[in-house]
Amino acid sequence: MKMKEYVPLAPLTTLGVGGTARFFALAQSVEEVREVLDFARSRALPLFVLGGGSNIVIADDGFAGVVLAVRLQGIESEVRESQVLVTVGSGVGWDDFVVWSIEQKLAGLECLSG
Repeated sequence: MKMKEYVPLAPLTTLGVGGTARFFALAQSVEEVREVLDFARSRALPLFVLGGGSNIVIADDGFAGVVLAVRLQGIESEVRESQVLVTVGSGVGWDDFVVWSIEQKLAGLECLSG
């Protein structure tokens, strides 16, 4: 995990506005998430978890703490009796997940994809 400083946040949002993150990390594993949490905790810095960047407005002043973008990949499924339990990494795109669910013949999500 590489911690970056003074990263512009506007390009990471759908509205394209906002200032910089004092610290920014992109985590692609659970271990990297833990490292970022430890970094923020050890320095008493506020933490903000940034998702896909929609439905958010970042202030022009930015964020004075740590911005964590969690991008875990992978989709796993497990059949339990008559149910299917699906675990999806936070970095999997919604539309990709919906396509996967259709390919697996799992119904219910197809109407939630644009």
